[in-house]
Amino acid sequence: MTEHALERQLAFLPAPKRGTPHGPAPSPDQVVASTAVAEAVPGGNGTFHVGNAGVAAWHIGTVVQEVRRDLLWARPLNRGEILGSRTFARPAGWNGAWDQGWAALADPDIRVIIVVSPRGFGSTTFAHQLLAARTPGRMPLVQLEPDWPRPQVEKLHLEPFHAYQLDLKNPEKDRPSQAFLTDLAKKVEKLRSDRSLWVLTVAAELWASHWAWSAPGVQVIELRSPPEPQAVVENALAASGHPWLTEYVRTPAARMQLSAVRDAVQAVQVASSVIGQWREYRHERPLEAHAIAVSRPVETGRPPGNGLDTDLRQRIENALGDWRAELDETFAGGGAGRTLSLEDRCLLLSLAVHRRAPAAVIYRDARLLEKLIAESDRTTPPTNLGRVFAGRGLRQRLTDLQADVNSQDVVDFHRPGFDGAVLGYVWDNYEGMRPVLLRWLVEIAPPGNRRSDLGIASLTALAVRHQDPAVLTDIRDAASGLGRPDVCAEVMSHALRAERMEWAVWARLYDWADHRAETQLLVVAVADRVLADPEGTPTARRKAVTRLRRVASTSKDVSVLRAVHETYRQLGAEESGRDLLLSEVVLWKLERKAPLPGKIALLALAMDQHTTDHALPWLLRIDNQEVRPAVEDGLRELLSDPAFEADAVEAIARWLQTAAGDLSAYRVVLKHAVPLLRGRPSRTAGVHLMRSIEGLVLPDGTSVGDDVWDALSAVP
Repeated sequence: MTEHALERQLAFLPAPKRGTPHGPAPSPDQVVASTAVAEAVPGGNGTFHVGNAGVAAWHIGTVVQEVRRDLLWARPLNRGEILGSRTFARPAGWNGAWDQGWAALADPDIRVIIVVSPRGFGSTTFAHQLLAARTPGRMPLVQLEPDWPRPQVEKLHLEPFHAYQLDLKNPEKDRPSQAFLTDLAKKVEKLRSDRSLWVLTVAAELWASHWAWSAPGVQVIELRSPPEPQAVVENALAASGHPWLTEYVRTPAARMQLSAVRDAVQAVQVASSVIGQWREYRHERPLEAHAIAVSRPVETGRPPGNGLDTDLRQRIENALGDWRAELDETFAGGGAGRTLSLEDRCLLLSLAVHRRAPAAVIYRDARLLEKLIAESDRTTPPTNLGRVFAGRGLRQRLTDLQADVNSQDVVDFHRPGFDGAVLGYVWDNYEGMRPVLLRWLVEIAPPGNRRSDLGIASLTALAVRHQDPAVLTDIRDAASGLGRPDVCAEVMSHALRAERMEWAVWARLYDWADHRAETQLLVVAVADRVLADPEGTPTARRKAVTRLRRVASTSKDVSVLRAVHETYRQLGAEESGRDLLLSEVVLWKLERKAPLPGKIALLALAMDQHTTDHALPWLLRIDNQEVRPAVEDGLRELLSDPAFEADAVEAIARWLQTAAGDLSAYRVVLKHAVPLLRGRPSRTAGVHLMRSIEGLVLPDGTSVGDDVWDALSAVP
């Protein structure tokens, strides 16, 4: 069948609606959306792989309920896992607060408990352990995840006989106002009648102006001390499957170093550092590592340190060490009275970042740092060739900095703990160097897969060092200035895994979502990484989609909307991802909010490619009497929107193609497709539909093209 014949047969279809005199001109927003989405899916070639399970009405109903209630995301807690935690050890310093909490939970009049503590003291763990131990075993425990511009009581869940826990730690988004506390107190009676509880943990800095506040039915508890770092580290090592390493953190030197650890979060980081040293040791000395791992458990009464591997012990003690005194001497006098030159300081920083690399690479990046410092000062390069040539050679300079250089000129700077301490020392003590350091680290980050790149690790370490959100913006600006937003996206993704910085990263991403296109693409890139992470939590995934929605709602840039669509398309390849996309459709069609993100999400769902064992598309398997009409109405809007009609028609063509081998599935698809198509697509889109199904034949020999044409031509 020729295209001319198709156009003649499809004369009943309306003329093209792309701004021609035959139809009303679209609004400026529609023009932008049309260009963006039409280009976002060139040719409509997106594919998905979906499961073969039906979509139950109760499941979809849950999605609708969550969207409609507009409450905080709720995550069930496992009481058994909390009580059986191998990392928890209640310190003696918690006894007073624990007794207060125990008494409050025994009092039927107390319905709200507020635990106040400095960051990193373990208040969330305290609250979870208290609730798991003291509330009735059949009472569900639920953690609420704040993702709001400010605390709002109406966003909190309140179901009968539930215990809810909420962290307020973000100084930018979680600071409780007096109005919030007043509204909180007003809910005490409702909580009491429902036999439910709210337990809030609040960072001490956010509670500073509320110490005098009190209300009936509310108990405020202050947590004044963190868990013992020694116990936290040992428990973390045992729980992670490295019990043999507990001996190495019980040596006198290790105990002394651990006694300086400030809080529980830092103690967990210390445990990770110890495990890192173990992995490096195992890589270099596999036989000795195997012998240590299978050795007998710790012997009671044996003097700490006896019988330990000397090399591993030294590595771990070095990694735990505080290098400030040595670094003070290094940077103040260079040791033995010699002042460390600018060139050698740059060389030391390059060594600290690379640790092991060819000498030429370390020298090259040290020279780059010198160049950036000179540019920052707007001076000529600070090094003088004659002075350099008259001084020590590169090998001698490297060995003076305690690096090993082999016969192939490969440098190994193996000083566990010291390498990271160098960068941190310069960051803390030379504030003017910070912009230069960031630019340098961005510039030396190699393209491609950077998951194990030490430059990315160094930038992440600086970002989380003092939990200062402004550093994230500085890294973004440095990366943007060098045309390397990918580096910033990688750093942001890594920083999300740092407990103390997670809130800051999410807050920055939310704020950046309505910035210029370059920054919005960065937000999409981070969200895409979160959604693609197989270990990502439901909370993180939902936060990522929230930021994608904000990007799509505010952007008018083609490349940005294309990127959002591509992320949505990939998200539709998994069941939990389809739930998130359906939430966007529900928000659009049932709540009348965020129309453009909802349309992009519905298009992504419509364009799924069925699995080989299910001929029906996922959207047509939705068995919910409220959502199904909303989806069909949404599909009609896509087919009527110049921005989406071509790809929506392509999606329906795929439905027909996939179902053609199963007559019963084909009849279902045809039953839904004909009312959607009749009278809606433009002539061009209709031609594309008929060409896409040309040559398809049903099992009974009927031509799909003729059958669809007959159905479209029939009087409804």
